[in-house]
Amino acid sequence: MAQRADGDAPAGTELKQVSTSGGPVAALHGVTKSFGGTVAVRDVDLALHAGQVLALLGENGAGKSTCVKLLAGVYSPDDGEVLLDGRAVQFGAPLDAQRQGIAVMHQHPGLFPDLSVAENIFIGHGPAAHFGLLDRAAMRRDAARLLETIGLDCDPEAPLAGLRSSEQQLVEIARALSVRARVLIMDEPTAALSQREVDRLFAVVGDLRRRGVASGASRPSRWPTVWPS
Repeated sequence: MAQRADGDAPAGTELKQVSTSGGPVAALHGVTKSFGGTVAVRDVDLALHAGQVLALLGENGAGKSTCVKLLAGVYSPDDGEVLLDGRAVQFGAPLDAQRQGIAVMHQHPGLFPDLSVAENIFIGHGPAAHFGLLDRAAMRRDAARLLETIGLDCDPEAPLAGLRSSEQQLVEIARALSVRARVLIMDEPTAALSQREVDRLFAVVGDLRRRGVASGASRPSRWPTVWPS
């Protein structure tokens, strides 16, 4: 079910080899998860390395989303281990995983259209000023820096509702980077995007790969002919 960018590519693709060193940043080892009498995944091994892109491929019901949620702290395994830097960890909630540098970009962005771009990036962890108030100047400044990093040219104070779907997904990536995510997991990121928007998203992911972020994507609808180098 797992397909590495430096392994055998799916039919019709040509992916450039990604050089990695050291052990995985995050991994599932021998993981099994059941819901009632239904076994969602059984004895799964999966590893995400720094500077590597991993595609998780499979039909509906194959367990892709379960693997994503195990890594993201939504579920806990019945058997096996979730590993971070080679050590077994137990996430009590998604916030625990986020604090450890694991961010998830969902197929339908979990953003707030009535808030500004900057507010969406820093919601729940905005920079604080005196008396516990938000430091909005710092938030705008840091948001602008993150937007430049992901190649999104927009006003940090603009309402999120004015952005296209692909641009909102880039805002989700900026939010992941705002918590210094070392692992970015994307749940079917290209499902509702045009080819041009897909190319833009992959270019951003390619840049994150060069920066050493480990990326994983579940069941991409479209895959690049050559991964950005």
